[in-house]
Amino acid sequence: MLAKRMMCAATSASPLIGLGFNPTPFCMNSPEKKPWYSYPIMWLIVAIPLSAVFVGSYLMYLSIVTFDGLVEDDYYQKGKDINLDLARDDFAAEKGIQANITISAETGVVSVALTAAKEYAFPDPLGLAFLHPTQSNQDRKLLLQRGPDGRYFAELNKPLKDGRWYARVSEPNWRLQKRFVWPETKALELRP
Repeated sequence: MLAKRMMCAATSASPLIGLGFNPTPFCMNSPEKKPWYSYPIMWLIVAIPLSAVFVGSYLMYLSIVTFDGLVEDDYYQKGKDINLDLARDDFAAEKGIQANITISAETGVVSVALTAAKEYAFPDPLGLAFLHPTQSNQDRKLLLQRGPDGRYFAELNKPLKDGRWYARVSEPNWRLQKRFVWPETKALELRP
């Protein structure tokens, strides 16, 4: 400590004072140095990159575990098939085909009543699909059988998850499709 005071006394008489050198910060009795982890700013500096590592690791985990069903293997052929789908919609509009779908939440029974403005023989069985907009593994495809009253019936093997869905009634020549929200919508009317 005596050496520190002597150094402070020697520097106070130094000719560097006139050049703007101020030795007083070196000569003050400063408290002992604290370790780096006791400064809050250091934790902020460490926390930002550390949080980026944690968030990046979590997003990597999500990308590995979840399935992205939106990417088609043969996207070019799917793009060409859109024109065929539009022709099926036009055929349904030309014949005036309509479908009324009723879904029972308690029993899981789905019934479809088909009507046509022009003469048309409906197939037996009939295809019905409930398509999830983003998760293709949630899609439900049913084969409906015609009952004695002319309506088509089938039972859902798994219940629909809450949210938005597409209902599609189709056969090779035509199709009808409509978006709905489950469980708010229990009866649908599909028109071309």
